[in-house]
Amino acid sequence: MKKIIYLSNSIIPSQFANSVHVMKMCQAFRSNSFDVQLLFYTKSKKINDESIFLSYGINKKFKLIPMHIKSTKKKFFQNIVNIYRFLNKNDRKTIVYGRDIYSVYLASLMGFDVYFESHGKPFTKIHEMLERSLYKKKKFKELIVISSRLKEIYIKDNYFIKEEKISVLHDGADSFDLEKDVIDLGEGFHIGYIGSLYYEGRGIDLILNLAKENQDLNFHLIGGKKDEIHYWKTKSTNNIKFHGFLPNNEAISFLTGFDVVLMPYQKDLNLDGMKYNTSDWMSPMKMFEYMSASKAIISSDLPVIREVLNNENSVLVEYDNKLAWNTALRGLHNNQDHLNKISIQASYDFNSKYTWNKRVQILKSSMENSLK
Repeated sequence: MKKIIYLSNSIIPSQFANSVHVMKMCQAFRSNSFDVQLLFYTKSKKINDESIFLSYGINKKFKLIPMHIKSTKKKFFQNIVNIYRFLNKNDRKTIVYGRDIYSVYLASLMGFDVYFESHGKPFTKIHEMLERSLYKKKKFKELIVISSRLKEIYIKDNYFIKEEKISVLHDGADSFDLEKDVIDLGEGFHIGYIGSLYYEGRGIDLILNLAKENQDLNFHLIGGKKDEIHYWKTKSTNNIKFHGFLPNNEAISFLTGFDVVLMPYQKDLNLDGMKYNTSDWMSPMKMFEYMSASKAIISSDLPVIREVLNNENSVLVEYDNKLAWNTALRGLHNNQDHLNKISIQASYDFNSKYTWNKRVQILKSSMENSLK
């Protein structure tokens, strides 16, 4: 069994989608016959492995190696000695995979074969410098990016990386058991959104407008921090229910109760705590979770979204056209056949291309070729 160390910069447990991605990828590596060790940051002084696995819906377990931090600032530099010591205990034939440029770069200096996964272009000068340096090293094997658009950016901005060393692997989700954990939300037509309620670029105000225009329908928002929920509640109508943040396994179960799900991304999309726009290259996990549950998706029609969604597996509308969003929603509400058609196609496309296991199977094949 080939050993792999996943170096993460995620806080686990947390509400952030990047922690879900990391946990699901490690499970998929384990399911594909890798001996997996996950090195991650945590604010919890005591870690209960079983509780973490349960909250992220992990069935195929792997080794958790936590590093306790008091502050999220300069996480790597707080723990550089601990990371070095941990890596140094491992055979140099161990594969190192990660999303944290600092620790992946350190691993390359220590003689490990490294794979770096990027979810966006570098946003600091030192980050950019380390990436450019990493791609010149003999121990660097492959850059994994989450969209074709992000690959274009890396090539256009000249990161001194050969095109054949960049692989596009969109985000993913677990296959969904549609007969398990079915949630009954009661009578009526239910529209759902799962994800951040961050103020900028998520389109939450658009959802609130839809609810106001369609008060005979039921809207559900899952996610968000307390202050965000309070902010949006003051602007919402009575047909909206805020469920708050739920662990990934619970949030996904809610999908069974929705008739339609929404992805109202706006053109200017900032991540919480960051000041750069991700709408140009993103690959949102919620899209694949929606598809896995065979749901009818209404999404903003952005170029990067069209790498996965199309008019056969979703309804795509102008991101800022309130009338178009309302028309799309009413269209699905009034036409069950069309709703069912795009739901079935979304599920088919997901299962054929976008499960976590398929993502890792592609990586495994690439690793076997590059490590010969």
